[in-house]
Order: sequence, then structure tokens, then C-alpha cells
Amino acid sequence: MFDRLKAIRKLPCVVCANIGVDPHHLIQQGDGRVGGTAPDSETIPLCRVHHNELHASVSAFEWRFGTQQALLAKTNRWLNICYGDIAQ
Repeated sequence: MFDRLKAIRKLPCVVCANIGVDPHHLIQQGDGRVGGTAPDSETIPLCRVHHNELHASVSAFEWRFGTQQALLAKTNRWLNICYGDIAQ
């Protein structure tokens, strides 16, 4: 079985390409509370700096770097290149 979180940890930050990332579970609009975690299929690789920035202000982060959904699409393309259809 494909382990998405393990694969995410091997990717560079989807924003700055630095290595050493955390899998970030997408925050839905108006959400952001701890414990309200999205499924693993909705994770993107973020370095600690960008992960903290996103949690400080989702709207400011998305204004600067694009929506989490757009970054998820980019992440999924990377995973498909690295792992093929198994990453679905």
C-alpha cells in the first residue's frame, strides 16, 4: 500500500524547494483548529517556515503562494512523477 505521508516527507517544500518538510494537512476555509485534520490524501510538503506561516494566517499565505488546493495539485503531480499511478 502507498504511504503518502512517507512519500511527502521525501519531497521538497512545495513553496521554496527546501528539504526537511512536514506533511501539512489542508485547512478548509474558516477552519484551522487543532484536531480538525483533513485526510492524508490532502497533504502537501511544507518546510517548517512555510508551515508556521500558513498556520499564522491562511489568507496571507494563500495570497502570497497560491491556494492550498493549487499546491495540492502541484504535490500530486510530483507524486505521480515519482511514484506513478500508485500515488492516487
